[in-house]
Amino acid sequence: MPKTQSELDTWAERAHANDEYYEIIDSMHRKFKMCLGIADRDGPYVDMLIEAAEKGSDKAVSLFWQLGDVELVDELKLKDVPRDEQVSRRQAFITTKYRLAHKVALQGGESSMLKLISGFQHLDPQTGGQDYVKSLAFAYFFVEVVSNSDVFGRVEWTIRDLEGKMSPEEITQANELTRDFLAQHRAL
Repeated sequence: MPKTQSELDTWAERAHANDEYYEIIDSMHRKFKMCLGIADRDGPYVDMLIEAAEKGSDKAVSLFWQLGDVELVDELKLKDVPRDEQVSRRQAFITTKYRLAHKVALQGGESSMLKLISGFQHLDPQTGGQDYVKSLAFAYFFVEVVSNSDVFGRVEWTIRDLEGKMSPEEITQANELTRDFLAQHRAL
């Protein structure tokens, strides 16, 4: 992560020269602007995002999920460590990412819910595989908790899509998990 405007400009020039995607360049600029408001910019910003997410920041969770491989290698200092250690640290990072999103989602964090709806369709860090039950449960939870959202239709479409791929038993499990989420949400 660039620490000065000059470093950001140099990074952006290289990114443009390498035909980097606009979204990646834009994301870096947004992250840099966010970090300008942080007093201790020399500290590891991943730690700052974790701290903010632990305090309930949905924005911090969203930024945490946007970290790319290059940033992750730099922040976790993976360049010079053995492959086994790299895999272990990345796995710990992914587990932390899901844990924080889960925590903030239960507090009503819309972005965190969306990250988990999508994320569990691809990976459950506990099992290493997909978990449509958890994905559907968070989609149901989203519909119950979020009253007005631009992405409501997309979540409803995801629900229909997931239900079409799942057995009645799995859908029942998702409903039970959603009830648990709602109880935890109300208790906060």
